[in-house]
Amino acid sequence: MPTKRVEVIHTKELINHAFKELLLEKEFDRITVMDISSKAQINRATFYLHSKDKQELYTNYMEYFFYHVDIILHNIMSPTYVNKGLDEKCIINVLLFLL
Repeated sequence: MPTKRVEVIHTKELINHAFKELLLEKEFDRITVMDISSKAQINRATFYLHSKDKQELYTNYMEYFFYHVDIILHNIMSPTYVNKGLDEKCIINVLLFLL
């Protein structure tokens, strides 16, 4: 049986995945908490256990995104960075995943 922590992480992943998909389908202003909840297959009350509103969800997602972009760019700029040709594909895949 999954622990409460695992369930919380899973629910957050569902919410974030649903939000990313909705951002590809329509503009942020047209996305509702109900849209996110429905796509994540959770109820609205569960959404509000994890985020105050869709703006907070967006802010947290962007912080997560730019944190990882910063790590990637920092690694690329490192004087000890090697395999640039091979890793460029990996970096592109990571960025696409984050989007």
